[in-house]
Amino acid sequence: MGYTVIQPETWKTIYEDVRAAWSVVGPLVYALTGVFIGADISNRNQRKQWIADNKKQEYRELVSMLTRALNAVVQESTVLVARAPEEQREFVRIGNEVLITIKDRLFIADVVTELRVYERWRGALHDFQSVHQRQLFIDKVEEIKSDLRKSAAKLFR
Repeated sequence: MGYTVIQPETWKTIYEDVRAAWSVVGPLVYALTGVFIGADISNRNQRKQWIADNKKQEYRELVSMLTRALNAVVQESTVLVARAPEEQREFVRIGNEVLITIKDRLFIADVVTELRVYERWRGALHDFQSVHQRQLFIDKVEEIKSDLRKSAAKLFR
């Protein structure tokens, strides 16, 4: 078995050829690396923004629904005002919508659970139906809404 020895001049030629090739290919490699890194960072930022936008929307929907339900309960409890069957059905429908809206949160489900929104809403409604104190009910629901707003505000700090 014989080994071939590469002459120093050959090494020098190889080195110069690689160096010349790198002067052409090197900047392209660096540019493509930068593009891929930039695209990855951009995708991550877009995903974070998408999640934040969805959370904001869910907070808005939940607070809005609680406000509509609060208004319906206050109207329903107005003394000496007769309610048509359609109005009574609407009251029940809104009550069901609140429960569905609380339970179908995807992006803020952990916050809804942590703040015990479902339990607090049911408790406020139960207390209202048993003692008929409108202001107490209003205060409890406004407290739930306030806690949700505070939680939502943390998203934008």
